Amino acid sequence: MYEVCVTFYMRVKQVITTFSKGYSQVLLQNNVVSGLFFFLATGIASFNMGHPEILYFSAISTALSPFFAWCLRYPDEEINEGIWGYNAVLYGIACGM
Repeated sequence: MYEVCVTFYMRVKQVITTFSKGYSQVLLQNNVVSGLFFFLATGIASFNMGHPEILYFSAISTALSPFFAWCLRYPDEEINEGIWGYNAVLYGIACGM
């Protein structure tokens, strides 16, 4: 049971890291903290403008992009660094606007 919990924790950590690094690549950084900061800033700005769909679309596209890259068998190193989330964030923001 312990191994299952540890494996689940590692998968969740990897998903959150990949998600936040996708956002941080927009700022040309490869840092989890800056990605979470940019996600938070996008959320605050979109709700202040009265268009929360900007945050929704960017988050959904950023979450789906690494999944599709994994399905197309791109290298795991590129996926984990957030390279595939960069364009997804920008595309999601553009679709939300």
